[in-house]
Amino acid sequence: MLMPDPDSSSPFSAIFWNVWVESQVTNAKLQNLYSRFDDFIAKYKPDVFGLNEVLSHNGNEQPPLLKYLEKQGYRTFFAPFSPESNGHYSGSAFASRLDPLELSVHELGPDKYGARLGHPGNTVKLIRARLLHAGVPVNVVVNYLAHLVPYNWAVHVKHHRAFRTIVRAPELQTATIIGGDFNQFKFMPRLWGARSIYDRATGTLLNPTWRLYGKIPIIQANYDNIFWTKCGKLLLKEFRVLDRHPSDHTPLLASFTVKP
Repeated sequence: MLMPDPDSSSPFSAIFWNVWVESQVTNAKLQNLYSRFDDFIAKYKPDVFGLNEVLSHNGNEQPPLLKYLEKQGYRTFFAPFSPESNGHYSGSAFASRLDPLELSVHELGPDKYGARLGHPGNTVKLIRARLLHAGVPVNVVVNYLAHLVPYNWAVHVKHHRAFRTIVRAPELQTATIIGGDFNQFKFMPRLWGARSIYDRATGTLLNPTWRLYGKIPIIQANYDNIFWTKCGKLLLKEFRVLDRHPSDHTPLLASFTVKP
């Protein structure tokens, strides 16, 4: 199913979501997840999805979720990291209504979580895409950083340094949208490192982007973020923190007016 090219009056919309490993481990759970994506597509018609913790059976096969999105007319790309405790590979993914002009993967650093499960040598990756919206090039970056826990702190910092280097590339200083699970608290400004270049949107105290098991309010944080360049080509039109079910993270929706 091919989708029409957007016209100059239509906003560019993106949904970034850590869909959670646990939401994909059974067929029944996958069906619930597919239903949420059906709702997203019907209500918001996003131009792109940036996804984290997408599951593949062995890292080489196309994840079931991406196969489903392809049936809905999206072009998809998967960047696997390493096996989870259930043996399936997880990673980040990008899905677009239109074929990207460019698509690349950048290694951020080692996956220490996977190494602790007995699978050393894998890396966490960032996805970078470039596509046209009404004739204007737009960059989209899907990010994911190591869990911010004591054994992983040094790796997390290494991932973040690599991320900062990538987002400071000259070609990303205009019309660039970045989203994903940063596994950082909202009050950690020193680790963001690009406040002069990018605006940011995330959750709030009463509506956080992550809760333990998706429902425990005492243990919560705003790990998920959307950034966009302050160059003036992207004007935020709408931002929403959507319902997290069936994930432990919330989807973040942002739509932008794109200036030529």
